[in-house]
Amino acid sequence: MKRPLKFDVARNIEKLCVVRGLNSVSLSEKSGVSQTTISRLFKERDDLMDARISTLDAAAGALKVPAWKFVYPDMPLDIIQSSAIDKFFSLLISCPPDARARIIQTSLDLARLEQSKGD
Repeated sequence: MKRPLKFDVARNIEKLCVVRGLNSVSLSEKSGVSQTTISRLFKERDDLMDARISTLDAAAGALKVPAWKFVYPDMPLDIIQSSAIDKFFSLLISCPPDARARIIQTSLDLARLEQSKGD
């Protein structure tokens, strides 16, 4: 069963905060986002989907990562911190849409195959 996006966002923000030695208070101070809003991000609340892009962008800036890394499901910490993945996505974005869709689909297929081997 697929998890809601809010779960991945909360988990990835929490991973990054742990690595950076931040809690909700310090992330709030660094990002300029209210502590109440940051706490909601940590708590995986249903209203996360109402979070503004600017909120996620501010949190990402404070954590020194692009905001897209918050929404990627089950992203390992080493990938979250990697600049190589940023280069990959920069190249991916520059591809024509049909090529980009094929690359993404192939990547998802490979990930599913690897996951099924581990099960």
